Amino acid sequence: MKRASPHWSPEGTRATMKTIKKSNTQEKDFIFRSPFKPQQQAQNIQTCLESIHRDLEYIQYHGYDEFTKRRATYLDDDADAATKDNENLGSAFNGTLRDYQQFMLERAKKRNTIVHLGTGMGKTLIAIMLIKEFLGCAIKGNVAAGGTKSQILFLVPSIALAVQHTDSLRANLPCKVETACHTSSRSARARESIAAADVVVATHGSALDLLNHYQDILSLTDVSLLVIDECHYATGDHNYATILRKYYHPLKEGKRQRPRILGLTASPLINVSIRTNEEKLQSLLSEFESIMDSRLVGFPSDHKLGNSSFSNVEQKVVGYESREIVILPNQGNWKLHWSRKNEINQLQYLCNEVGLRVTAAYVSKLAREVSRNEFDQETSQQCENLKSYLIYVENHLNELIAQDKAGPYGGHTDKMRKLECLLTTVLKEGSGSMEQTPVGIVFVKQRITAIALCNYFRIVGNEQARSIDEETRAQKPDSDNHTNKLNECTDESNVFEDAENDNSMDFTAFHKNNAQTILHVPEKGHAARNSAMFRCDFVVRRATHIFKYMNKANSLDKHQLEELEDDWLHQMEDIRSIIGKLRLRETNVLFATSIVEEGVDVEACSFVISFDALQNVKSFIQMKGRARQKDARFFVFADSGINKQHLTLENASSVETMVYRFIAKREVEYIREFNSSRDNFKSCLLGDEEAAMHRELYTTSMSSVDLSSSKSLLNRYSLSVPIDPSNRTSKQAISLHMPLYKDHSLVLPTHIPPDMRVINLPSLFNGESRKKKHSLMALAACVRLHRLGLLNDRLLPLSDADMKSWLIENALNDIPPCEVIPLRSSETPRKSTPIVVYLYKLTQYGKIFNEEENSFSSGDDKKFRLALASLSPLPDDFPILSYHHSELGCIECNVSFVGHEQLSEYQWDRLTDFHCVVFNARWRRKSKPRWFSFDDDLLTKHRNPYVIGCLDSNDEVHWRFIDSIINDFSRSEDSRKKAVRSYDSKLISPRVCCPIYNPTTAYILYEASGKKSEDEFATSEFKSFREYYATKYALKINPQGKMFRARRIWEFPQSSNTSDAKPQAKRIPFIDIPQELCSESIVADPLLILHLIVLPQLLYKLERFLTVLSLIKHATSNYPTLGKCLSTIPVDSITEALTAKSCCEATSYDRLEWLGDAVLKLLHTDALLKWKRTSFLHEGYLSLLRSGKATHQYQ
Repeated sequence: MKRASPHWSPEGTRATMKTIKKSNTQEKDFIFRSPFKPQQQAQNIQTCLESIHRDLEYIQYHGYDEFTKRRATYLDDDADAATKDNENLGSAFNGTLRDYQQFMLERAKKRNTIVHLGTGMGKTLIAIMLIKEFLGCAIKGNVAAGGTKSQILFLVPSIALAVQHTDSLRANLPCKVETACHTSSRSARARESIAAADVVVATHGSALDLLNHYQDILSLTDVSLLVIDECHYATGDHNYATILRKYYHPLKEGKRQRPRILGLTASPLINVSIRTNEEKLQSLLSEFESIMDSRLVGFPSDHKLGNSSFSNVEQKVVGYESREIVILPNQGNWKLHWSRKNEINQLQYLCNEVGLRVTAAYVSKLAREVSRNEFDQETSQQCENLKSYLIYVENHLNELIAQDKAGPYGGHTDKMRKLECLLTTVLKEGSGSMEQTPVGIVFVKQRITAIALCNYFRIVGNEQARSIDEETRAQKPDSDNHTNKLNECTDESNVFEDAENDNSMDFTAFHKNNAQTILHVPEKGHAARNSAMFRCDFVVRRATHIFKYMNKANSLDKHQLEELEDDWLHQMEDIRSIIGKLRLRETNVLFATSIVEEGVDVEACSFVISFDALQNVKSFIQMKGRARQKDARFFVFADSGINKQHLTLENASSVETMVYRFIAKREVEYIREFNSSRDNFKSCLLGDEEAAMHRELYTTSMSSVDLSSSKSLLNRYSLSVPIDPSNRTSKQAISLHMPLYKDHSLVLPTHIPPDMRVINLPSLFNGESRKKKHSLMALAACVRLHRLGLLNDRLLPLSDADMKSWLIENALNDIPPCEVIPLRSSETPRKSTPIVVYLYKLTQYGKIFNEEENSFSSGDDKKFRLALASLSPLPDDFPILSYHHSELGCIECNVSFVGHEQLSEYQWDRLTDFHCVVFNARWRRKSKPRWFSFDDDLLTKHRNPYVIGCLDSNDEVHWRFIDSIINDFSRSEDSRKKAVRSYDSKLISPRVCCPIYNPTTAYILYEASGKKSEDEFATSEFKSFREYYATKYALKINPQGKMFRARRIWEFPQSSNTSDAKPQAKRIPFIDIPQELCSESIVADPLLILHLIVLPQLLYKLERFLTVLSLIKHATSNYPTLGKCLSTIPVDSITEALTAKSCCEATSYDRLEWLGDAVLKLLHTDALLKWKRTSFLHEGYLSLLRSGKATHQYQ
């Protein structure tokens, strides 16, 4: 049986192609990132498979040629296909561009070009293709701009656009893309990344800062392509224009100097009115093209999209009547902080704009979220007064609404009423499916309006969701009545159909009591939260600063924070997440200020509302351009009571059309004439300062300054000079340290010598304006400060690094260089076999120490001594090291050389393993699960490297004891517990154990005490040992379990110093511990633990001694006079001079430092004041130099 021929659906194929390209971001070379969430992947894959099977069936019955023909016919059906597909690189893009895009790309390859296209017409796509072209040329070694240039600079006007373009470029280009925002120039790591990047996406401010002060990081001489997004800003004093005038135009014309320029704009002429004639348009455009050094290219006059692409958005005017509804309660009697006056005035503005109902809802949230203004020192009582006032305002407004005293529209202004009706009608037009839900943006002027509107419509949306959820659960059969009610609402809201042929909209059909939101019936199975008509969000700058401040931590406790985490109004997600939800239609209304006018691409946006009157043509074009859907609409609210508005919708649309037609009809090729050179003069005959005045520019090897930045740079220098804080307390006090401008002269700050302070303006410039004369003199001052060395080559005030460089170059050039003697060979011990070690025995002794040692070692075979296994010989004349322990008394240590020994690599590993065991037993913190491990490379970083070993009674390495200690250390926790369980009543030798209820404390177990767990406890508080452990530690033990006689291990001293008063050592008492509650320690030999008790303190004293000897040896080799002097000084005195106070030793260099610093300061001060290179410096800089000459960091 033959199957029916399937019908091919272009909509299905187009959606499928989009899904395929969005889903397989790792397989395609040239696609944007997927806008859907990971959890939607299965659904999208299923949709793709179904559409693929459908297309294959169509090809099977009709042939591939018919399939491609119908597909091409559909894609070229209208202008919307071009706009929509190229915005997100949909199914129409298969490695080729549309004809107008290809036309503009080819022009951009040949010369500097400004691409003029409407929003969503593929400007970014053209930029990416041109970047790919330049990257390809760079790889081949034939860069289009010539030379060795390889970097591409992409300028944007905002951080949001920087992030968006960075994501797009990274997803589409096989190169390194970095972002440069306002903090980039402050981080050395960020600057290194920028210097190494192939493409740099930078905000205009960050780019200008890098070009001003870090031309070794970013320079237009190393840029092959300069892309300027929203390039219509390149006029006046904008940073775009400054960058071009200051760094682009001075470069030589030709292929080897200037980078290629690509400008992107949808509104090239922004300062245009309805009265601007064609001659003025030509003048403005010529000026714009001259600054950009580019030729503006729009649609060819004969292109079919030339007349239709910018007029596919329906435009409507929404008229309203404005009037003041109510005056908010007087705040004078509430004793509020002075900073709250302007903030509360915002509430009055909000009330006049949207009415009492929206304001009351917003004030309710505001009273809960506002916190104390600590910055302006608002008291807690004043903050509480503010909250009480806000609650009073809320109650007052609600009372007026309840008493029907809130105006004729139920608590709304006419403007707010019509906004709600407009949103209701527009959103109601969509069906119940999420894919067809209308999505729009409402632009407002004030951020408080955006947040208040979002809050109000969220409340309405939540009520809708609850109502729909209740109706769904109830499943009432009277659906006909519900449908009739909806039809009635539809009849009342059909005023848009009546106004189809009119450019304005009238809402008189809405009754004042019928301002409620109209609900639409969701499809079966749809979630109630997605069926709610209003799903709102907002985007503003600094939402928490509307009322200072909206700090959750200061307003609520932890429990309240958890409850209100999702209900906190004054918080905003990142803009990427907000726009993502809008694209997915999880949000259908976005309230925003001008922050999203430019660059926010939302393909699902079908309507845009300007809640306030139009300000300029640029905002009109950008706002309208956010609507990307076919048959999208743009609404502008206009006050009917104002006869003459600043800019009407009709005038803005006329200006837009006029500009587009003017650009489209230009037939004569525009030939740019730009004279980049100034008046010819012989700068060699003039001084550097006057030459800079004539050029209006001064350049160094790494930076430059011109008239636009000279005054700010001079002020920056003056404020950077280190002066007394009291001089910054008032304008009068600080004025002595700031430059003083006169008619024809400039006086520099007082720390400059009198003969260098005054800068006179040449008579040639007397006819210039006052502003320009000041800038010229400031430019000359910058030249003078740089020549004096007070500004570095980046033309920035001197930093510590500059002072270091200057000091090394000038002040320390007569000091002979210090010979660098390496501490050790860079090779590790493993690379030389056998390994030769020098053994030094550590003999510890003391009265109590010897008694304890004898109690643990019954024969010579058990006695040992710790030793140092050094890789190089140590000095012979070691002093006797001593330390007083609180429980072991005075312990002394003698260090003696016993010989050297050759070790194999295996023996060296065993010795280093023992070294790690010693460190973990003595130095490791038992409260943290971290362990020491050995690194051979560390031995190359010490002058006298050694490890801790062990010697037997014959002064040979005690390998058997070392192996036993390592084996004990490597046991598991269960093995150590089983070892204690196996103890007999009489132990062969005492062992170190830790109770499982207190593992940080160790005990020495000697033998069974003969007691059992059920025996009587030592005190009357507990009847038995068993009851004691059950009550205190909640542990159940065997009543017949053995009790062992134990004693706490000795204290590990934390300090390296002991007080002069040495009290008598305390004896540690014995106690009884249950055998079953113990586990052997990682090092269970008490004799080894005894030798480790004061080992850190002894090694510290040993290291101090070795450091002094190394200093004397180093000084003798490099500075013989100093070395000879040190050789005559006792070691203890040198040790005192090297010991810091923080070491907590009995002596330190604190008293010596005071005297030495005084002498050094006197000598350095005298030298700096008499030296001609420093005599004119400010005292703050002299102090830095004096400190630098005496510091260790410049050696």
